[in-house]
Amino acid sequence: MTDQSVRGLLCVAVAVAAAFGLAGCASHGTKPAAATPPQQQTTSAPQVFQHRSYACGSGIAPPVAASTLGDPVRLAITKTEFSDNRITATFKIDSANPTEVLTYPVSPTPPTILLTEAGHVVGRQKPLKSGAVDGSPAEMRPIGRHPYTSSLTVDELCPGADWSHMRSHPDQYRVEILMSRQPTSGPQTGPPATYLADPLTTASAQLAR
Repeated sequence: MTDQSVRGLLCVAVAVAAAFGLAGCASHGTKPAAATPPQQQTTSAPQVFQHRSYACGSGIAPPVAASTLGDPVRLAITKTEFSDNRITATFKIDSANPTEVLTYPVSPTPPTILLTEAGHVVGRQKPLKSGAVDGSPAEMRPIGRHPYTSSLTVDELCPGADWSHMRSHPDQYRVEILMSRQPTSGPQTGPPATYLADPLTTASAQLAR
């Protein structure tokens, strides 16, 4: 075989190797492709996937923090009542800032009541028969001057929970009210609209007899 034929076969082999990406024919001066960096993990699932159903036996999914007196928008339970087979909690949303306002209804998670035992959901409010939105425009409540007050009721227990046990052992149960942490008229304490997590603020009280 002539030298010219050998050179021709080598060229064909190199061309085939290049077509199939074989490393053995790569140039020594070529750097390997950089590895794709792993995606950064967020603290919670995107809101579109974060369906907060509060299933029986579950805890409250993070991000969540108890409301404190230092919060610009504060949530507190002011009274609990246990009568027949229902637990009613009165709550208050207010602010130490006299100019603070609350956009109502609260979204994406409005004030929601749960009954918990050792941190796990054992009771809830029965869901509304209709999930339709009434279409009313949002209201601006001046909570810095006039606290917003309302009440919610636990009237549905999870399997295994028992009203009579709650009456005899109320110290084992807590009433929890939670809602989305709110932006304020000052520095933003809630997420901007483009942020997908739904951080919650909570208030709790021991079940009263």
